[in-house]
Amino acid sequence: MRWIAIGLALGVVAACRSVAQDPASRLAPTQCRDLFLESLADYAQALRQHDDATLLAERDRLEAAPPSPDRDLRLALLLSRYPSSAFDPERASRLLQTLSSQSAADSVHKSVAETLFTTVEGGPGSCADSDQVRELAAQLSVEQQKREEATARLENARQELESERAQRARLEQQLDALKSLEEQIKNRESDAGR
Repeated sequence: MRWIAIGLALGVVAACRSVAQDPASRLAPTQCRDLFLESLADYAQALRQHDDATLLAERDRLEAAPPSPDRDLRLALLLSRYPSSAFDPERASRLLQTLSSQSAADSVHKSVAETLFTTVEGGPGSCADSDQVRELAAQLSVEQQKREEATARLENARQELESERAQRARLEQQLDALKSLEEQIKNRESDAGR
């Protein structure tokens, strides 16, 4: 039973490692959405830690990048960052409205854009500082901690399996040595009996 459990744990580790090698081709849509939301929450949190010069440089970098839903959401977060020199809620609102109207109905980009739009339009606060983003960041932090704990448990199971395999190999070598000795003893006894 223990071998089955260890085998299953290794299967999960192997699956996790294969996902890490090529995430775009192997992740389920919900995993991609979660990774995107985690990335966006991390970005919003990083914006709170930057000074005006860094925010302006980031705005210039984003504006120079080719338009995409990811870029537009990040730029809207940056433009809604109050107080900062990059603060431009009207432009942030336009970006979010455009993204909401152009994205597919079930798109995570559309959902995030609509949520951020209501916070930009809802008052003088920043959508980067909104309760929704903080709540999302907190949820993602909890999930990341759970993932790290699961990874640690899987690593312990992997080490335990390696230890069991090494012990099994030693026991098999000892068994082979005992069989060889037994065969030698039988051969000596048969030679002595002749």
